[in-house]
Amino acid sequence: MDNMAYLQQISQTGGVNNGKQGKAFGLIDKGLALKLGIGFGAAIILLVIIMAIVNAMSVVDTRAHDVLVHAWYQSEYLNETTSQYSREVKSSDLRGMATALVGVTNEIRNRTATILLEDYGEEVDDLDDSDIAMEELQKNTELNESLELARISGTLDYTFVREYKLQIALLLSCMSEYIERTETDTYKEMISATHDNLDTLYNQFKNYEDLGN
Repeated sequence: MDNMAYLQQISQTGGVNNGKQGKAFGLIDKGLALKLGIGFGAAIILLVIIMAIVNAMSVVDTRAHDVLVHAWYQSEYLNETTSQYSREVKSSDLRGMATALVGVTNEIRNRTATILLEDYGEEVDDLDDSDIAMEELQKNTELNESLELARISGTLDYTFVREYKLQIALLLSCMSEYIERTETDTYKEMISATHDNLDTLYNQFKNYEDLGN
């Protein structure tokens, strides 16, 4: 074999080896890219899960506040309506229950206002333009309209019991949810005491209705 042929053989052999090395490096690059892609995707999924958990925790905290605000406005408006229409009912038993309810709703107003100020730094007067306040005002307007129609038609006692059993149940539901959600034992005890008193009144209204009065 002459020198020229030998050099050509070496050149061809080197080209083959370089091609094999290039393919090997290409496979390594693809494997690394795949691993990086999987790792990046897993990191995104983990971030989404963490954000979901944080958002869920913030919803729980907000809900505890919101049900407390609902309870304050429900007791405030219910107090006003009770004071207005309890004088119109015919049954003395029903008037006595209404008087007791005013006392309990006053206590609920005071205690929820205290918690809102101490735990959230909010004055209830500053919440009058909130969505919750507007929602409860609308509900109370509908309650007053129902009671007024009943007064005109001579069915106030019956309507008063039916409507108040519902209103008290709604207020109890807000208080129960707050008791379940709050992590502060002092506030839990404050609301639990008034919850029990309100629950007693709810049973009185229910029994009054069940007796067909």
